[in-house]
Amino acid sequence: MLFTPNKYEGQVIVKNEPFLYKIFTSPAKLPVSEQMEIIELFGKNRNPGETKYSLGITSEYISTAVSTSQFDCFILVENSSNRDKYIDRGVAAFDYRQICDSDPSKRILVSNVCRVTRNAFFAQETQVTPKPKISPMYALFDIIRLLAIEKRIFSIYLRVDIHNNAHRVNKDSHEALTTTVYPKYGFAIDPLCVAVGYTTMRSDFTTTLHIRSTSTSKGKGTSTIRSKTSKRKNRV
Repeated sequence: MLFTPNKYEGQVIVKNEPFLYKIFTSPAKLPVSEQMEIIELFGKNRNPGETKYSLGITSEYISTAVSTSQFDCFILVENSSNRDKYIDRGVAAFDYRQICDSDPSKRILVSNVCRVTRNAFFAQETQVTPKPKISPMYALFDIIRLLAIEKRIFSIYLRVDIHNNAHRVNKDSHEALTTTVYPKYGFAIDPLCVAVGYTTMRSDFTTTLHIRSTSTSKGKGTSTIRSKTSKRKNRV
């Protein structure tokens, strides 16, 4: 088990923008009430105009993922500066396992990555135009990096599906994700980590963190978020 079971809440600042976070570690061993919260938060994300939930991820999928220990951690980050006007949320999960076909070493693999931006009232199916300039994904990936560093793991990985599938990945979107979208969050293609059907991307911790300060957080445990410019230690 990479982490002890826990739920953490708090706030981080990225480029002067506040973001609230929730972290659920070892979710299969959390109380039922917190497992239900995970299902509610991660299984019903949908952008305006879409008929299906983001990446096709449903409550049923998340429920199964929690009960069968598919993930070591779920993370949600949400912009808190204008919550009465819009929701700008980033979510992801990760697990610690072998991901490269030719290498048995375990790595942190981030998946189910999704950003949802919409009007604060779900009934109002309108786009937020323009999108907030500071994406919650900066904070989300930095939190994952900090959690990994505490376990003395200094790279994180994600994979982009090469083929058309339920996630609607095609040649154009694959190129955009691997050359534009994920590189701006510190990821680059890792040619040494081969996985059939996927392009593997890696982020090493030479990457500059965007988190600049943290607030006191809730939760029991030993995990901490530290920023490069703040000397404060906060439980995550």
